[in-house]
Amino acid sequence: MTKKLRSLNWNSRDVQTNPADDIQADPSRSKSSLEIHIRAELKAEELYRIRRAELSYEVQISLAYNSSDGASI
Repeated sequence: MTKKLRSLNWNSRDVQTNPADDIQADPSRSKSSLEIHIRAELKAEELYRIRRAELSYEVQISLAYNSSDGASI
């Protein structure tokens, strides 16, 4: 190995980690915490889709009602 390559080669002992990278130091990074967060996001997306569908249905009903009355939008 050349000197330049040796200087680029590093050992895992030389790697400094941030305390936030340690799950024990930062419990919010634990697998179960991340899974809970993902589940909450998925639930929020599901509720958002349901609400959009409800609003869309309400708009369709309103448009149908208005068109049957001969009202224009």
